[in-house]
Amino acid sequence: MILPMGDHPRLRSELHCHVLLMGGEPRDPAPVIRDNCALESLEAIRRFQAANRAGRLGHIPTTDP
Repeated sequence: MILPMGDHPRLRSELHCHVLLMGGEPRDPAPVIRDNCALESLEAIRRFQAANRAGRLGHIPTTDP
């Protein structure tokens, strides 16, 4: 989702969640988005998902509140 400059997004959740909000110039061409992946092509997303399933991407530790 691309928000207009100066916009102030509000996020709300009824459940505990983690959110990543990134900013920057729009990319050209726009990335392909599938599930929680945004990469340059569908093939790149498939490679990423295969690497993730194989455990080659490491682990991000989480903490519960």
